[in-house]
Amino acid sequence: MTFTPLPIHELAELLPEMSDLELKDLVGGIKSGGFWGAIITYEGKVLDGRMRQKACELADVVPAYEEWSGQAGSPTAFVIGANLHRRNLTLVQQALVAHNALPYLEAEAKARKEAMQAKPGQKVGSAKVPRSSGEPCAPVKKDKSRESAAQAGKLTGVSGDTVRRVGKVMEKGAPELQQAMMEEKVSISKAAKMVDSMTMEEQVAACQKDESVSRRTGVDEDKREEQEPRSAKKWLSQHMDLGRDLAMAHARVDEMWHKVREEWLKKKALVSE
Repeated sequence: MTFTPLPIHELAELLPEMSDLELKDLVGGIKSGGFWGAIITYEGKVLDGRMRQKACELADVVPAYEEWSGQAGSPTAFVIGANLHRRNLTLVQQALVAHNALPYLEAEAKARKEAMQAKPGQKVGSAKVPRSSGEPCAPVKKDKSRESAAQAGKLTGVSGDTVRRVGKVMEKGAPELQQAMMEEKVSISKAAKMVDSMTMEEQVAACQKDESVSRRTGVDEDKREEQEPRSAKKWLSQHMDLGRDLAMAHARVDEMWHKVREEWLKKKALVSE
């Protein structure tokens, strides 16, 4: 039993591939229990389910395909949302997914904005205005603003600062530093600082010097960096709530005092008469 596999959509490649062991387990599951879950397509390519398609090839099973119908509002958000809960991604991998998704999310937002401003059927640039977020959008230049990084981070469950730091290392760091960060031997924040303060040669030398550093060190530092801003926000939120409650209590006391004073003045006026 054979079939012709569909090409893989570039959005599907935002997520890292399964390991050989995970793929082997998936092939075994398909052979023993049959294929489960349709592969989602978009623009004639596999949007979600590239590893299932690969496993079906190896298991000699014909998969079912289903066209993306607009779930999650955009194909980018759908791919991330559909895969994030299935995969045991590290903090670095989550941030990298968000970083790589930035240009696609921005292109989709730009297309939606143009579609809202244009008249039906009007062309914008060289392509027809998309009438839904499901129509093709070409990537645009990445915007490294805190706002866009934070929005992308929300999809993968990391902070905007973490997304920006990982992006800096992957774009400007030495390959050895990038590998050390991905393997969690160097924390994300430390790797970003090394990019800012060291030359490529110095980064390589530092990574070689710290080859014996345990993976646990980078993991712990990354978790601490990620949790600290959230703890600060929680503390601020709690104190803002307390301040609001105190202000409301003060307003109620003030209102009661005025009512009591008005009653006293009325009684005083009656006695005077």
